[in-house]
Amino acid sequence: MIASSMTDRSADDMYGMADETVAAPFDDLNAATILADHADVVTFEFENVNCEAVEKLEKTVPVFPGSE
Repeated sequence: MIASSMTDRSADDMYGMADETVAAPFDDLNAATILADHADVVTFEFENVNCEAVEKLEKTVPVFPGSE
């Protein structure tokens, strides 16, 4: 089964776009951890990624693109 999760600043902006959503700022480490806890892999399509979050997530789940 393929399921998707995502985070965005506003739950209204992402209604119906993913199976699971977390409304939080993009630099919220807690929100990133919540998503990663339910993931086999993390990907992102965002230019201003929080490097600290990527490095933290890489310790528990594969992240693409990675921090290096």
